[in-house]
Formats: sequence, structure tokens, C-alpha cells
Amino acid sequence: MNSSHTPQRLRSNIAHEMGHLLLEHEFSGVLVSDGGCRSLDPALKVKEQEAHDLSAELLIPKSAAIKAAFDNLADDEVAQRFDVSIEFARMRMNASGARKIATRSRARRR
Repeated sequence: MNSSHTPQRLRSNIAHEMGHLLLEHEFSGVLVSDGGCRSLDPALKVKEQEAHDLSAELLIPKSAAIKAAFDNLADDEVAQRFDVSIEFARMRMNASGARKIATRSRARRR
């Protein structure tokens, strides 16, 4: 953990690592090359994506993202509500499809 990170970034990092544990990922392979660059083989990339996806669900569940979209919350309001960074809130609201779901639902009601 990097102590210079914001509390929100630290929470995101912890949720990501929890994702690995909950998914029972075994640690194998080198994460950093001899030159100090991040080096992931394809199998590790899949595990990283899985951990990322689970961490997003842990911090902002899809059902909560959809409710936030129906409540017309802006990214900064979502970030504040879930104590995550604005960037994380924006990513989750977009990746979850929450805003598209709310927009399409409203359009059908008209």
C-alpha cells in the first residue's frame, strides 16, 4: 500500500486485493519485470480483470449504481455517497450500464 494515496484510493486497492482472495486466485507469476515495469501474462491479466470487476461490485454494487442513476446523481455525488474517487464513481457508473438503464427506462415511460 502506498501511504501517499487518498483514503478512497486505499479502499479501492484493498477491495481489489479482497477480490483476489474471494475469487481464490492463486499467486503465480511475476507482476513486475526486472526493469521495474508491470509484466502480466494473459492468465494474470484475466485474474486482474476479475479482481477489478469484483472490487467495483464490492464498492458500488450494480443495484446501487442503478439507483444512483435513477436519482440523477452526478459522478461527484456518487463518489461522496460511496466514499470512492470521482474517477472510480465515473468508471462504475459507465461500466455497470447504470445510466443507460435509467435513460432507456425513462424513455420507455414517455
